Amino acid sequence: MTLEKKLITIGVLSLQGSYIEHISHLEALFKDLRTDNKYDSVYDFKVKEVKNIEDLDGLSGLIFPGGESTTMSILLQRNNLLEPIRELVQIKKLPCWGTCAGLILLSNEISNTKIDLGGANIEKSMKYRVIGGLNVQIQRNSFGRQLDSFNKKFKLDDFTGDLKGAEFSCLFIRAPVIKKILP
Repeated sequence: MTLEKKLITIGVLSLQGSYIEHISHLEALFKDLRTDNKYDSVYDFKVKEVKNIEDLDGLSGLIFPGGESTTMSILLQRNNLLEPIRELVQIKKLPCWGTCAGLILLSNEISNTKIDLGGANIEKSMKYRVIGGLNVQIQRNSFGRQLDSFNKKFKLDDFTGDLKGAEFSCLFIRAPVIKKILP
C-alpha cells in the first residue's frame, strides 16, 4: 500500500522586490529535500508565485520578500490582495515569513512611515496599509533614507584557504529595525 504524500505549497508574494531570489532558494531547498527519503517519502513540495487572489488557494505558508514596503502596500491594495492576505495571516493563522519590507508589512505597529500616499499618480483613498499579525513595533528606514543605500567591495584578507583574498560586492540597504515586542 502506497501512502499519499502531503503537499506543502509555499507561496511567495510576487508583486515587487526580491521574490525571484526567494523562489530560487525555495526551489533549491525542495530539490535537496527530494533527495532525502525521510522527506521525499512523506511530502511533495511546491513553490507558487502569489500575484492575485486565486494564487492564495492551497497555501501551506507565505513568504513576504524584501523590496519597497510602500510600493508593496499600494500593489497589495490595487490587486485586491490586502484583505484576503490579512484574513489568512491574522484569522486563519497561515504560517508566514517576512524579510525587510515583508517584515514591515507583517508588523502591527510602524514608526517612521507615510500616513497618506495621496499624489498625482495614486488614488486619493490609497493609504499606507499593512497586513499586520506580528506583535512588534518596526521602525522603517532606521539607518537613513533608501537613497543612502550603497554598494561596497570587500576583500577577505584575514581569511585562510579558498576564501583568502576573495572579493565580494556587498549591498548595504536601509533595513527596518524591530524596536519593541508588543504585548
